Amino acid sequence: MRIVIVSALSEEVHGLDESVLITGVGKINATKALERELSKQLPDLVVNYGTAGKTTESLSVGDLHEVGKFVQRDMMVTELGFKEYETPFDATYIIENGRSDLTCGTGDSFWTPKNKKNFEIVDMEAYALAKVCQDYGVEFRCFKFISDGGDPDEWKENVSKGSVLFANKLKQIREEETK
Repeated sequence: MRIVIVSALSEEVHGLDESVLITGVGKINATKALERELSKQLPDLVVNYGTAGKTTESLSVGDLHEVGKFVQRDMMVTELGFKEYETPFDATYIIENGRSDLTCGTGDSFWTPKNKKNFEIVDMEAYALAKVCQDYGVEFRCFKFISDGGDPDEWKENVSKGSVLFANKLKQIREEETK
């Protein structure tokens, strides 16, 4: 099974003994990098790992979670009659992989607690990666290490701390796939 592991920053996967496609930060960089990779050869699975902020007290900094739903949190065209997060004239605006009920709101801004929150975690790439995988017909899984609660200093302190947890999860995925 061919797996492509994707992360935005090398700091997020520091110490991971795997080949990782580093996309850079944000939806555009993530889309461009993953599309370049998928145009070479389609993998069986794309696995995204990265940091995420939590928007709810039910999650804890330092935990790793699999994400099952993705929305584009900075797409707001409700004034024209579209739903929150709905991209105008695009049939798919909530992407689901059925892996969990946890929703990630992806946006090109650092989320802070004063912002609206109809999702449990926030990042800057997952929705774009899920959308590319959906368009290419490639299975997508996403794991996020909760690095902060909307505090940039907390993110800086924790950005590299989740790679060991992800390495263990990746080992489980590979074991599952060989059964």
